[in-house]
Amino acid sequence: MRYEFLRRKIAFGIFFAALPLMFAACGDNAIEAEAELQNEAFDSKGAALKKFDNEQSNLAFYVCKQAYGANRCINIYKTYGSYDCPEMSDTKNYNDKGEYVGPASSSSEPESSSEPESSSSEPESSSSEPVKYLTVNKTLNLTVTSYKQTVDSISETEEIGDPEVKFIVNTYSDDELVNTPMTALVLDTTDVKEWEGVKAATVLIPRGIDKIEICPIVLDENEFDDTVLSDDECFTIEDIGLIENKEVFEQTLGGTKDLKFKVEWSWDLYDPEAED
Repeated sequence: MRYEFLRRKIAFGIFFAALPLMFAACGDNAIEAEAELQNEAFDSKGAALKKFDNEQSNLAFYVCKQAYGANRCINIYKTYGSYDCPEMSDTKNYNDKGEYVGPASSSSEPESSSEPESSSSEPESSSSEPVKYLTVNKTLNLTVTSYKQTVDSISETEEIGDPEVKFIVNTYSDDELVNTPMTALVLDTTDVKEWEGVKAATVLIPRGIDKIEICPIVLDENEFDDTVLSDDECFTIEDIGLIENKEVFEQTLGGTKDLKFKVEWSWDLYDPEAED
């Protein structure tokens, strides 16, 4: 009996002696867990803020592009560091390249006030300079009017070809490629040696562009693989801002001994919102 009493007394003593260590260990684990949770929350908040900033920047560019066009937004942002700066909305004094095209500085006003005739002539000379880039979005119209196979057999396996005519269009601003190449399929026929008619496709050319490159590609479609008949000739048109609305330019591709076909096609630029 006395032995059993001593055994229980020793067991309770060990238990109570271990209690501080148990609570200390639990306390340390709780602190570490709390710190880890705070770090995770801080990292998540930082990532969320970064994501929010990126989304806000993308949204600002999208809103700007809808209002003023991508080229103006990109060029003015590069110069002034904002999509919402006064230069962006001041389309009268700043062009789509971010260049100031408004009247001369006010330092010349006293002289011009005494000589009104000379002062009135200066703005006319500056404003009369031709604008070589597009000031509005325009549509490039590509038209094919005839195709003729000029050889007896278009390939080793086919006598009459299945011609396909398409165009790749590149746009430039200050000799810098602006877009990824745009493709327009115009003619797609089967078993045709000679064809005449009108087939057309259009490509949107945004304002701010001053040069385009039109590359016609002629293919012979077949069951296994298309044969490229021509893809290395491009037509470069500079200063497209000077081109008259709907001015048609006739072109010819092929008709030489090196090529097996002849294609007659044309292109023109027009503003779809302009009155005829």
